[in-house]
Amino acid sequence: MTNYSCRSTSRYVTRDSEILQGEPIIVGTKVAVRDIVKLWKLGVKPEDVSQKLMGLVTAAQVFDAISFYLDNQSEVDDYIELYQKNPLWEAPLWLKFNAFIEIC
Repeated sequence: MTNYSCRSTSRYVTRDSEILQGEPIIVGTKVAVRDIVKLWKLGVKPEDVSQKLMGLVTAAQVFDAISFYLDNQSEVDDYIELYQKNPLWEAPLWLKFNAFIEIC
């Protein structure tokens, strides 16, 4: 993993070496920015992400996470790619956050 020394500051995004090895997360949670970004890239509206994540984050936190992502795309994309290459490292979002899946 690349060492990202030039990092954007954010009101709701932080890093904690004790949580996800310092990956960007939402303050006061264990929700990774990549989790929000993945939902957003799937077409979930930012204002609906909070509901998809069982209310663990607020709409303001979601918008800030997306803003953080836009300023730090390569870092967050590296985390997304890392977890895609190692799927056993992470439970699916629906299991991780106890969300429901709609089956068509």
